[in-house]
Amino acid sequence: MLKFYSIPYLKRNRATTAFLAVSSFLTALLLSFFLTFFHNLWMDRIYQLSGTEKPAVTPLIILYGCLLTIACLGLVLMLHSAFSITMNNRLHQLGILESAGATPRQIRSALVEETLLTAPLPLLAGTAAGVGAGWLLWRFLVSYGATIRDPDYRIVFSWHPLLLAGCLGASLLTLAVSTWIPARKLSRISPLDAIRWGGETPVVRMRRFRLLSALAGVSGELAQKSIYARRKAFRTSTLSLFLSFLVFTTFLNLQAMSSFSTQETYFDRYRDIWDFEIAVEPGREKDFGDSSLQALCGEIRRIDGVQSCLAWRKFSASAVVSSDRLSPQVRSVGPENLLVNAAQTESGEWRISTPLYILDAVSFDTWCRETGISPRSQAVAVNRIWDRVNSRMSDRTWIPLLDPSAALPLKLSPVPAVSSGSDRPSAPSGVSADLALDISVESFASTAPRWKEEPGHDALALIVSEDRYWALAPRLESAFSSGPFTCIVKTESEDVNPQVEARLNELLQASFPDSSAWSLDSRLQEERTEPLKRRGFNLVMGILAALFSTVGLANVFSTILGQIPQRRREFARYFSAGLSLRQMKRILCMEALILSLKPLLFSLLLNIPFVVFCMEYTGIPLSKYREEIPLLPLIPFTAFVLFFTGLAYWLGAKRVLKGDLMEALRDETML
Repeated sequence: MLKFYSIPYLKRNRATTAFLAVSSFLTALLLSFFLTFFHNLWMDRIYQLSGTEKPAVTPLIILYGCLLTIACLGLVLMLHSAFSITMNNRLHQLGILESAGATPRQIRSALVEETLLTAPLPLLAGTAAGVGAGWLLWRFLVSYGATIRDPDYRIVFSWHPLLLAGCLGASLLTLAVSTWIPARKLSRISPLDAIRWGGETPVVRMRRFRLLSALAGVSGELAQKSIYARRKAFRTSTLSLFLSFLVFTTFLNLQAMSSFSTQETYFDRYRDIWDFEIAVEPGREKDFGDSSLQALCGEIRRIDGVQSCLAWRKFSASAVVSSDRLSPQVRSVGPENLLVNAAQTESGEWRISTPLYILDAVSFDTWCRETGISPRSQAVAVNRIWDRVNSRMSDRTWIPLLDPSAALPLKLSPVPAVSSGSDRPSAPSGVSADLALDISVESFASTAPRWKEEPGHDALALIVSEDRYWALAPRLESAFSSGPFTCIVKTESEDVNPQVEARLNELLQASFPDSSAWSLDSRLQEERTEPLKRRGFNLVMGILAALFSTVGLANVFSTILGQIPQRRREFARYFSAGLSLRQMKRILCMEALILSLKPLLFSLLLNIPFVVFCMEYTGIPLSKYREEIPLLPLIPFTAFVLFFTGLAYWLGAKRVLKGDLMEALRDETML
């Protein structure tokens, strides 16, 4: 079959050979681009975590493996549809071969071997093109992020020879599977049916499209009916374009709502609290001496233009609180409804997350005076909890957590370090009970210091002055996990921020020669780079959505260009019924618009309840969303889909409408 049928057929039918070569090239290009880009994301992530570029197995490998599998399945859907159409055009020949004695297995093998025979050179060219495309995108992202990245951060393009083997293997497997599926289906058709094939599959029941008829007239209704009659052929493009639009629009809406929330709950909320934030690795702050917090804050306060400075360290801990020490408000609502991150013991007590904060002495005294608390207290509790039963997160009501009528002795237990944003206490593990810390809460405050810290909605934050910390330091340092030494600085005005930042850098570099031991963040810099980061995320997501939409666009091309004889007979009937050439072109134009814009319309409709729910839940007014609807990033992607769908229909129209249409009504079965 390969020698006497396939090779001569490919030589005589250059269009089929070109189609197979282009399919192999595009498959290798997309997979090579995907592997190259995500390989660099993986290496960059490893560098961020370890500071080296030595490959390591991380959870990202599993994610990238899943994404690669999804990409291969998407290409299988795209190529399967394309190969089905090209093979259907040869069904008459295959029927003759089968009637002459060719077995279904021989036919399947011949069709698969034709694809693999033309694949080697296009696969190598596509792999090289994919690597080049990945390098160009990576260089663009590096250049785009140059203004928002640490200048000392090293980010380079990398490639590994194993990627070549992986790309070629995945491409060959994808091509083989994509060819084998339609070949298997065709080989099961009886020889007589295959020889007589050539007519159009009749539509048993045609739907009415009154809305399109009212909006676009006869052309719109005929266009929609034509798409409906070939809905199975367009199934891949419909699903691919719909998912592409849905994922991209949902991502844009999430980005927009995240931007609103970040602006309101972060930048606007803490605008008057900080201009710079310093974070030093645990233990490294002792380079300042025994009184590390106070020493560093003293140096910072002497900088010209600094208005205030507040420093703290956080130790993770938990404590058991009896139910009778909870406030009457908590008991009336129900502790089980409010202490959602707490664990109840067998005796009915509650183990609550109790982070211990060590505040520098000056800031502690200032905060105590503002809240009317004695600065001589051993520990002060921020006595509040979110009433999640009677208020929403967007408009939280705080009530007392504990009964402040008497001092509260607590036994703090060390807990393992928890991830950021998690306050769920866990039982002490691997720590002896004699390492627990006894502390007495003598004062209760309803408000926390003016800092950038969220202890948790149902956590009991304890604040201790640095002066009293040194008596607790041996026990805390040996048994309790701690976070970084943190210091926030507020300047007198934003005009002096550049000078203050330069002085802070000088101070930190002199104290910590190892630059990896500390970090300095600027509020103004974060506000400036936040929109740039989001635009970068939108760009990357738009590129990924465009890549995924190519599956559907390729299906549009293969369907339009692979059904030229059927479409000529269809338009010949329109011509005989009195439609003009201009009206038939309008029908094709309406088909292109329906295929492109219908997925966009449905994705927008599905996003409306999603956006309303999220805005209501976060408490952001819908008027804020209407002011900044994320339509701008959606326009290029929509134009991309419209352009290539229109191109496919333009190429198809040139072949469908040329020549004498009435000749298309002659059926070869009548000859």
